[in-house]
Amino acid sequence: MQEKDQQSADEQLASVDDENLSAFENARMMEARARREAELAERARQAEENEAAYQAREEYAKELYDERLDLMRLKQGVITESDKVFPAQAPPKEYTVFEKIGNWLYHSKWWLGIAVFCVAVGGFLVYDYVTRVEADVNLLLISNDYEIYGKSAVLSDMMQQDLADYNGDDRSVASVVFVPVSKSTMETGNYSTSYNTQLLVQMQSDMCMLVIGDNESDSYIEAEKVYAEIESRYPQYDFIDNDRILLKDTYFQEWLGTESELREGAYLALRLPTAGMSSQEEMQKAYDEALPVLESLMEQLATKPEGTDTTSGGE
Repeated sequence: MQEKDQQSADEQLASVDDENLSAFENARMMEARARREAELAERARQAEENEAAYQAREEYAKELYDERLDLMRLKQGVITESDKVFPAQAPPKEYTVFEKIGNWLYHSKWWLGIAVFCVAVGGFLVYDYVTRVEADVNLLLISNDYEIYGKSAVLSDMMQQDLADYNGDDRSVASVVFVPVSKSTMETGNYSTSYNTQLLVQMQSDMCMLVIGDNESDSYIEAEKVYAEIESRYPQYDFIDNDRILLKDTYFQEWLGTESELREGAYLALRLPTAGMSSQEEMQKAYDEALPVLESLMEQLATKPEGTDTTSGGE
């Protein structure tokens, strides 16, 4: 009985092995068939490419032969023209006026843009030069007083009283140049370097000979070496202290219409004609032109403007 069971088990194992072997063989045959089909497809593709290349070479060779044949016939006079040797060319396209302009603009846009930019810049410079008003006399405001600066137009009008036309442009113009000088502007802030440079340039040039400053601004200039002594020259005014006009003792605020107190030690002064960035001759000329303006300002500051009720100031 055991022998029969063993025989039956062996037969079952053999059957399973046959089935596994058959499945493996089928898979191998399918894989081989797929490779064969791919190989045949690649050969067919290469054959088509070779045939196409051969046909192209044949066609090109035929065209060369026909061209040479026509060329020989042309030389021999057998034919008078040949489309193969001299193929017909399409007639040139006729462009409209707008198409020609558009084509020119398209091809010229790079240098045309540069030309437009140059013309625009040149036009601006010419316009600025023609319309620019050059002042005959300038006053440098170094006191960090924005209220005074806000009254620049009034101060300029005061300076223009009887002002001569020094630059010969048939206009008498005075202006105020503002360089706020204080510890906050000269030592801190984003513009401290710019203010220091502007102050140095102004004190070395002949642009502004009249100066309005105060005690704090004096810390950044050598006041005793910068300003001209005027007290002995104008003894009739009691608001002059050596080289400066003390604005708190004048009708300065009444003339300008300011309300806040002036900064401590606010004054008006005249710079000495000392050579620096400008020559001695240029500085002297600017000094001589500023002196009459200073005298006119003193006359006005000593007189209470009409329509004011204040009793401050003095003659």
